[in-house]
Amino acid sequence: MNKPLDQINFFAPDVLENPFDFYQAALAEQPVLKLPETNIYLVLGYDLINEACKRIDEFSNDFGAILSGQRAQDPDVKAILDQGWP
Repeated sequence: MNKPLDQINFFAPDVLENPFDFYQAALAEQPVLKLPETNIYLVLGYDLINEACKRIDEFSNDFGAILSGQRAQDPDVKAILDQGWP
């Protein structure tokens, strides 16, 4: 990672495609990281994830609402959605 963690868009296509460099840097530098410009906290490391999994009212892995906005802007996805579902 050449940039500081707070300057990396976790949802950028290149990071989503291969997030492992990001994960490695975040785990070493900041295992609980608030993703910039979001209300999302990324939790890394076995013990921290184990704790988060027990606190289901505070932690979730549902990114559908965030990603749906990006998907809706993709012209291919928009074309499919405009056709409707069979």
